[in-house]
Amino acid sequence: MPPSVLKWSLRYATKAPSWKLARKSKSCHWFSYFHWTSGKSTIDVILYPVPSRQEAENTFQMLASDDEMFGEQIKVLGIGLRELGDENRLFTTPSFGARGVDFRKGNVTVRISASTMEEALQFAAYVVEVLSAA
Repeated sequence: MPPSVLKWSLRYATKAPSWKLARKSKSCHWFSYFHWTSGKSTIDVILYPVPSRQEAENTFQMLASDDEMFGEQIKVLGIGLRELGDENRLFTTPSFGARGVDFRKGNVTVRISASTMEEALQFAAYVVEVLSAA
């Protein structure tokens, strides 16, 4: 797991104490996965750090058509929020009702899926903050 990812998970735990890190992936060269819970709410964060910006752009584009995570295509609700990295999109899944945001900041692509869009955007803003400081 990249040091900045570990730093992010530890810093978030102190910034939002009601959220508990319930699960995280083992070290992997392709992605890092975190599952946060607070009561009945959940947030899943997948970070894809890659060596180059071009690879991150490719990963961001691939996520738009990836149906493995949700078992169906995402429905894009909007794009281009200024505060969320270099490129981004808000999404939902028609059958499961998952809500989330994908974004790319430099050579890292991030997918966040949450119980509500507000929670997804809150986590996304925090991840952007940590990636900007790294």
